[in-house]
Amino acid sequence: MNNKIKIAGAALASVLFVGSALAEIALSPNLNIDGYAAGSAEYSRYKYDGGGNKDDATLDLNAVRLNANFKYDSVGAKLSLYSPAGDNVVVPEAYVSYDFGNGFVGTAGRFLTWAGYEAFDIPALNALTYADEWTGIIPGHHDGVKVTYTFDNFTVGAAVLDSLYGDIDLSYPYDGFNSYRGDGKVNNGSFGGELYFGYNDQTFSAAATIGYQHEHVLDGADAFFVNVWGQYYIDSSKTTIGVELNYQNSDAWFLANADEAYFLPLVNSEIYTAQVSAKQAITEKWAITGRLSGGSLDADNLADKVSFVKATVAPSLTLTENLEVRGEVSYTTFDKAPYDSKIFVGVQAIFKF
Repeated sequence: MNNKIKIAGAALASVLFVGSALAEIALSPNLNIDGYAAGSAEYSRYKYDGGGNKDDATLDLNAVRLNANFKYDSVGAKLSLYSPAGDNVVVPEAYVSYDFGNGFVGTAGRFLTWAGYEAFDIPALNALTYADEWTGIIPGHHDGVKVTYTFDNFTVGAAVLDSLYGDIDLSYPYDGFNSYRGDGKVNNGSFGGELYFGYNDQTFSAAATIGYQHEHVLDGADAFFVNVWGQYYIDSSKTTIGVELNYQNSDAWFLANADEAYFLPLVNSEIYTAQVSAKQAITEKWAITGRLSGGSLDADNLADKVSFVKATVAPSLTLTENLEVRGEVSYTTFDKAPYDSKIFVGVQAIFKF
């Protein structure tokens, strides 16, 4: 549903290709800044199960981000300003960390989840859209404290959080859960947590994250989440193959779709999503990604299980170290949903600094 950018999963794959990582501007020996701006032209068509279509075309800014990174001896800090679609400015990351020097690093503040093969930040993605078409079960940012321990090629971690997921916006146009912060509530035993295990030897990498939240959405409602992904890089052919599985069980959950302007409350829901992808470097500047993803959702208040299958093709061109252009064509089929299928076509430009 990372996070400088989250170097995990597809983000790790992206840094293996020229021009994919953010550049840094050093303001002093201890302080540097980096960031990006991205905009796109997009077209989508929903075909409804009962007949009829809905077309939507946009030419807009996707996001602007500025990161300030501080490092002095064992102390580090980060402050990020992020503007989705060039509108409101939010602070998705603001934390202080301390490296104890024996493999342990402690962090306190607001930071990104460990979960997810696909990164939060646009430059580290391989396509314009995510593999998960609409469930939104991968967490975003939250507030709390976390500790990681790294040894050899392994990293393990634990986090105590205000929440696993952010608050949900139930007002029009129903943008769903806030992915830029936690819910900020710790009263009456409300809290969240994550456990993490990762491995990375630059050729093969894998990670597993377990998340839990008490008092989610409604009083007494809990949510449990598991994310597992693996990636293999074939140096001889410059090919990156990735696989991801997600599972969530929640006493109360909401499906929200800003494109379709609706939200659907769910009771005692179980959600599964999965994807497999391959990114192939064609030249030093050209690459292409193919991805197949899907998911299913069941809940006590749904008459039938809802599911989707999505196929994506996304070429990309690195023009300079700071400028990349990518495109996407994707097709999604739905079962037992309000619509039968969706076609998406888009072109995106990303400027990194």
